[in-house]
Amino acid sequence: MQYLDKNFENKNWPWIELMIPKIREDILFPKITIVTPSFNQGIFLEETILSVLNQNYPNLEYIIIDGGSSDNSINIIKKYEKHLTYWISEKDNGQSDAINKGIIMATGDIFNWLNSDDFLSPRALFIVAEQFKNTKISVVCGKTYHYGNGDPYISAPSTYFDYQNEKAFVPRINQPATFFKMDIIKELGPLNNNLHYCMDLEWWVKYLFLHGHQHISFREDVLVNFREHKMSKTMSQSFKFTEDKCLLLISILSKKRGIKNSFGDHIFDIDFNNYSIEFLEKMSAHELLMGVIVFYGRREFKKIKIILNYLNVKYLSEAELKKLNVIKFRIKYIPVFILKLI
Repeated sequence: MQYLDKNFENKNWPWIELMIPKIREDILFPKITIVTPSFNQGIFLEETILSVLNQNYPNLEYIIIDGGSSDNSINIIKKYEKHLTYWISEKDNGQSDAINKGIIMATGDIFNWLNSDDFLSPRALFIVAEQFKNTKISVVCGKTYHYGNGDPYISAPSTYFDYQNEKAFVPRINQPATFFKMDIIKELGPLNNNLHYCMDLEWWVKYLFLHGHQHISFREDVLVNFREHKMSKTMSQSFKFTEDKCLLLISILSKKRGIKNSFGDHIFDIDFNNYSIEFLEKMSAHELLMGVIVFYGRREFKKIKIILNYLNVKYLSEAELKKLNVIKFRIKYIPVFILKLI
């Protein structure tokens, strides 16, 4: 280093002076790719973009995939396009498709997507990069600040199942604050376009099946601010999350049983031979019951009958079993047209 400093002073090799900061930057700051999928979110989009650019992270790749917005989104994107690595506005097949388009363009070492109504906390990317200095870390999970609907709160952490210790439940991913190494993303494959609400959960479950939880860094840092508003999927279409989750779980159970997924077209595309059917049924039982309850409330009885073929009741608590039996009794003995009138 002293040798290089002397030559900088003499200005004999100006090309070195240009080269060294970049080398140091790549070493200290791995390239982080952020993809923002957006559609008619111009009311929020500028705040999202600025939260990424104002990180002043020196090795950022920022990609925006717009679904052909008809509001002011394109004008906002063009306002900042010189700071973007890539952007496009064209019709797509939903959020999963948009994010997959961004992944194709991504060249970073670390990846996450940031929805166009959320925004990063200051220095979030520096906190993430610091964690990935440990080369054994594959995923960094922070926390999310939720606001806009009632009292604000900080999200519960992401969770995992532990086969060896028989901790079996559907894990939770705090997606906005979860950053993956890009080679992990390539291993997991693109998001499934059949899932529009729980595509992040499928990635998470795949990761845990393949790698367990040993290489995850769980942080207390609040990395992202999550806006709850009446136009968001979380608020306006909450039952769809339950439907997507049932589709995912039934896909997993169908693959393990070697039968066709009778709930939908989704196919779970990785092997999980180390996990027994008993473990998977135990993991799925509570969420499948929630599906029964939600679809009973919506009077979607065909979906309930399918779910019941996969729900192993021995893994339900006494209180849960009582709820299920009440629903099954009503479906069996009360005529459908009366149930729909109630």
